[in-house]
Amino acid sequence: YCCQKKSLLVKLQTDPMMTFATFIALLLAAIGLTSASQKITVISGLTRFMASIPDTCMKYMQLIIKWKIIVTSKKDIDWIFIWANSTTCQKCLDSPISTSDIGPCMKCLYPYDKHINKLPNCKDCLHGTPDEGCARCLVEVVYVTEAVICAVEAKVKMIMTLLQIGV
Repeated sequence: YCCQKKSLLVKLQTDPMMTFATFIALLLAAIGLTSASQKITVISGLTRFMASIPDTCMKYMQLIIKWKIIVTSKKDIDWIFIWANSTTCQKCLDSPISTSDIGPCMKCLYPYDKHINKLPNCKDCLHGTPDEGCARCLVEVVYVTEAVICAVEAKVKMIMTLLQIGV
């Protein structure tokens, strides 16, 4: 065993190809260790940085991320957030809908008729009298609104979590 060690050491000293291969292996190992060390440093630095951001700024950052998701969505979803946040229409989402809410809620949706008309049972009820079709339309609009808002909120939460853990 000791003789094999000597012969490997002698080979390293005398064979230029072996010396070059060893040098490359050591260089790659050093680069790998340095890279891993830097990544750990960056992650811990980012985590400390994120922890030092005030809550107000984090809320604004969440809103910016949310806005970016909405604006860059392949589907036209900004109208959902506009109608859901309007003070007159918000009651259609915040509380259970009754038959008396169908008319007022459908009136809230008039400005968004080009979007609403694409949903089932909605084509004729926006400008007609509230009936069973309009009730189905309103339920569909509320369902789509809640689903889209939930999906966007989940994506914002995912991005914020990734930022906080430094990924």
